[in-house]
Amino acid sequence: MILVLSALVLLWFGRFARDYFDPNSPANLSMQVQLKMFGTAFYEYHSHTGLWPTKIDDLAQTSLPRAHVAEARPSQLLEISGYRSLPS
Repeated sequence: MILVLSALVLLWFGRFARDYFDPNSPANLSMQVQLKMFGTAFYEYHSHTGLWPTKIDDLAQTSLPRAHVAEARPSQLLEISGYRSLPS
C-alpha cells in the first residue's frame, strides 16, 4: 500500500516538475510574450529619448498596448536593477 502511494506521489511530482520546467508550456510561452512586449517598449523608449524608462508612464509613450500600461499597478511591476548603469 505504501509503495503504491509513494509511486503516485512520485508521479505527481514528476508531472509537476515537467510542467514547471518545460519551456514550451503555455504558462512559459505566455510569459515570454509579455516579456518581449515590455522589452521592446523599453528599447523603443530608449531609442526615442536616449533615456531608460523610470516609471510606467514612460512606457505609455511607446507602442506598448495601452491596456498594459493602464492596468499596471506598482505592486505588479518588476524593478529593473541597475538600469542607471546601462550604457546609453
